[in-house]
Amino acid sequence: MEIYHGSTAIVDNPEIRTAKFHKDFYFGFYCTMFKTQAERWATRFGDGYVNVYEYIEAALKTLRFLRGEEVHEER
Repeated sequence: MEIYHGSTAIVDNPEIRTAKFHKDFYFGFYCTMFKTQAERWATRFGDGYVNVYEYIEAALKTLRFLRGEEVHEER
């Protein structure tokens, strides 16, 4: 499954940190299943990039994530 990350930079190799903070996904690397949502994230401060990754669930069982089934304006 392809997932998207909107950013002001190209992120070839995302760094996954495991530090525990009590804030909502403090060191989280935010991705979405919706390209349009990543485009909004990427351009909210000007020009940006939509990074595309292949998510392989079986290979990443140790990650915790929230899954939404639709785009929400507040995200």
